[in-house]
Amino acid sequence: MLRLSGWLTVTAACVIGLWAAFFAVLGQFTFAGTMLHLGNLASRYVAAGAERQDGFRALFWAWSTGLFVTVGFFRRRTLTDLVNQIKEKADGQK
Repeated sequence: MLRLSGWLTVTAACVIGLWAAFFAVLGQFTFAGTMLHLGNLASRYVAAGAERQDGFRALFWAWSTGLFVTVGFFRRRTLTDLVNQIKEKADGQK
């Protein structure tokens, strides 16, 4: 169970890293540019109405779920090894 939570944590960390990379690309790989874009996004989010904020939130979580599934697909070998390891008994028999 601990290894499964580790797999989920690493996959979620990869999704966070992909979001960070996306904003770094938008900021032309400069810290100031990245912060400028994040600040612009935050100010527009706060100024938007509740309906637009809900739409943005839904879009953000949909993209995050898609990224999680994509990263999980590329990490599927680790997950299958984990499942096979759980299925094995302590004496090594299947």
